[in-house]
Amino acid sequence: MKKKQVEVLPALTGTFATQVKELAADASDLSKSYADLTKRMLKFAHRFHELWEEARRLDGNKDNGQHAAHFHQILGSVVNTQNRSIWSRWNTIGKYTKQLVPHAVALPPQRDALYELALATKEGKRVGTWIENKKLTSESSFREVVALCKKKTRATTKPGTSKNCAAVTLYFKDYDHAAKALQEIVTKAEVISIDSHEAFRQAIKGLLGPTYAQVADRLQ
Repeated sequence: MKKKQVEVLPALTGTFATQVKELAADASDLSKSYADLTKRMLKFAHRFHELWEEARRLDGNKDNGQHAAHFHQILGSVVNTQNRSIWSRWNTIGKYTKQLVPHAVALPPQRDALYELALATKEGKRVGTWIENKKLTSESSFREVVALCKKKTRATTKPGTSKNCAAVTLYFKDYDHAAKALQEIVTKAEVISIDSHEAFRQAIKGLLGPTYAQVADRLQ
């Protein structure tokens, strides 16, 4: 009977072990930098919300006042956009910063992801539970966060409307694209109601401006 040959693997080299240890240290530093960036973003959003509310108060709650104009002028180049939807996202994040800060270490340092989590907080969803169940981490992608925060579809019927209304479901790349595509449709008299996400409502509001007030009650 032939003896079974035992394969002898090369011994672990000290140099390789040292390199792996250094890489692990880099990974640890990277995780800390994620947490630091998230905290800085939340701090910025909180100040953004506070100063925007102060500007509106000083301007008598008018959007075209001097304080609001100065706010947009100075911060426009820093935020790198005058898009109302983007400004609204920072404002929404800032509004719920106090609830999000305790979880900062486990939140992804992405503006749009933090916005979705702010909306989830507004809706009473338990972000802390997602973290405890390992469903949300600082490494979570934007798509993963959206899937986690997405509301369950439920049938809604406005008072005084027929239960036999035609319903159509559409999927878009994001809420900004959805708002641009449906901008004219939402103002049509034939549209009875729209079961929508807060992000979609904010995007539509930014596009329609004063006209939004005429259709606001259709968006649920």
